[in-house]
Amino acid sequence: MDKTPNAAPAAPTQALRQQALDLLLAAEQLDKLKPFAVTHVHKHGESHYLVWAEAQPVQADLAQLIPHFEPEREEYLSVSPVAPLDELVGLAYVVASDAESSIDEDSGQLPADVAAYLKAGGCRCPFCGSEDIVGEGVEIDAAGATQEVSCSDCDKTWYDNYVLTGFQEIN
Repeated sequence: MDKTPNAAPAAPTQALRQQALDLLLAAEQLDKLKPFAVTHVHKHGESHYLVWAEAQPVQADLAQLIPHFEPEREEYLSVSPVAPLDELVGLAYVVASDAESSIDEDSGQLPADVAAYLKAGGCRCPFCGSEDIVGEGVEIDAAGATQEVSCSDCDKTWYDNYVLTGFQEIN
């Protein structure tokens, strides 16, 4: 995975990302709110929320905002700051990949095969649709992680790219 600081994303997405950043910065100047990632751990797994607040919220404040939070059932909430706004909108770093370079400049959309692969969670070969795929070891660096994946049916190989979105403390 090639992480290039401050590289320009493919047009027209860069203009949209810059507009998003400009709007978020203007809003922050007015209301002083910053984004925080909230993880609600419950018996069914985890739910994730983005909360805007002047300071890092505490569990008592969050309990009123998070639907179905039941601490009596040993559920808990964890909160952490979100990346800086330029990273949040995708302007600080651009991860180079075949998918990004194939974005249609007129529509700003990924090709149907890439979109379908992402929607399926990477569980099918993006080339032939087979579920007979094998992932190798994961390589992790500051930009995220990559995993080489291959299809046993059509013999194609590609990289899946992963991005860190938060963390959860283990008791």
